[in-house]
Order: sequence, then structure tokens, then C-alpha cells
Amino acid sequence: MKVIFYLFTIIAIMYELHVLFNPKKTLNFMKEFRRISEIESDDGIKKYNSKQITFYVFSLGYLIWGTIGLMTFNWVIFLIMLLIGIIPKRHYLQYIIDSLIVIPLLIFAIVNTFQLKINLFNYISDML
Repeated sequence: MKVIFYLFTIIAIMYELHVLFNPKKTLNFMKEFRRISEIESDDGIKKYNSKQITFYVFSLGYLIWGTIGLMTFNWVIFLIMLLIGIIPKRHYLQYIIDSLIVIPLLIFAIVNTFQLKINLFNYISDML
């Protein structure tokens, strides 16, 4: 089960790499996504295209995966990731900074789970 969970981490790393190498495209997509979602049809019901539905499903899956990550011993990493995700991103540099922070955290989560086995909470509380 742990292996399956961390396979999803590899998918998250691939998504973050896509955002890192295409920040302007991601920003333009998000602007268009927000603009389209504000438009209602004639009968007052919002219509969604396939890109929006795919994005909703992926975002919901990413959120659920991150929330489940809070129940692992790497919960500090997932908490930092979720807190960074809350910050609104209005400029493409914010997407770059977000990805540059999240990618090493995800890689560390995989390495820590299978090799290092550091309990981050105990490590941080001992430092304080």
C-alpha cells in the first residue's frame, strides 16, 4: 500500500515538473479556467468543458492524496506542501517558486520513506 501511495508521488513530481518548465502556459490556463468558470449558460447552469472537468478531477485527487499524506510519518512535508498550495498565484514566477520548493520536498518524502526513515516531527521537536 505504501508503494502505491508513493507511486502517486512520482505522478505529482511529473506534474510539478510540467509546471516548472511551462509556467506561463500554466498561468494562462489558470486565467482562462477562471474566466470560463465564471460564464454561465442561458438557463443559469454552468457548463464545463472536458479540460475543466479533467482539471477538477486531478486537483481533487491531488488534494486527497496530500491529505492522506498528512497521516504518514512524512506529514510535515505534506503540511508544507498543502500550505504552499493555498497561496494564490498571480504571476508565473510564483508557479516556478512553488515547483522549486515542492519537487525537492516530494523527492525527500520518497527517499525518507524507503531509505532514511527519519521521523521529521521528532527531529524538529528535538531541535527546538
